[in-house]
Amino acid sequence: MKLLREIFDFYIDSSIHVSIAVLSLQAVIMIKYCSIINNELLLFTFFSTLFAYNFIKYAQYLIDYNNRISNKLKAIIFISIISLLLLLFLSVKLSLYELIITLLTGIITFLYAIPFFVSSNSNLRGIKGLKIYVVGLVWTLIIVLLPLEYLEYSSLYFILANFIQIYLYVLIAIIPFEIRDIEIDDKRLSTIPQKIGVKRTKIIGLTMILAFALIELLKISLFNINSMSFDFILVVLLMVFMIFNANEKQKKYYSSFWVEGLPIIWVIILFF
Repeated sequence: MKLLREIFDFYIDSSIHVSIAVLSLQAVIMIKYCSIINNELLLFTFFSTLFAYNFIKYAQYLIDYNNRISNKLKAIIFISIISLLLLLFLSVKLSLYELIITLLTGIITFLYAIPFFVSSNSNLRGIKGLKIYVVGLVWTLIIVLLPLEYLEYSSLYFILANFIQIYLYVLIAIIPFEIRDIEIDDKRLSTIPQKIGVKRTKIIGLTMILAFALIELLKISLFNINSMSFDFILVVLLMVFMIFNANEKQKKYYSSFWVEGLPIIWVIILFF
């Protein structure tokens, strides 16, 4: 049992789970709106997400030479290096447009994790109130704009609707994390729950879910998309449930596994 728990913790801590989640959300976009499912692009998204998340989480720790590197961290470093090599290999097959989007998200990720100047402690992550919006932007650029060339709907309004909808989804998914970390997050981050409290944060989350659903209705009305599907309704209901049940003393894997894993459930539903 202890071994299984350690394997599961490694699965979460090494960013494999969140990487599958980002891949899954991009796959949802491809299945619903693209002419093809580009497996190479999905793999590129997986490996780039895994490397980026581990870079953000562990780079600063490794910079401090006083920190002892555990066997678990060595394994995470190893799979991160493998991911870097594989994403570089897959990047050769990307179009110029896809490379530009990748470069843009890479720059934002780097500035999110690393201080602007060597002598400074300031990065995008540390700017008051900005954290959730930067994460949402990076996820949305990768999920919506990276597979844009394969989109069957060329309307700028459709692309914009998709972009806003997925951006809202990511913000909603981050809320349970911010509620969980309300006491341990640096007060200078000024997260939404720190500023307005848990109850009002949940109201904002539910309002964003309503906007998320209304955008789907708008897409159905304007772009002749099939009526609201079972998978979408189920995902919306699960989002409401996850916001309602988020609290400061939530169970260990509530956000890091269940909330973050919702796109995996979504893409599985689509395949069945």
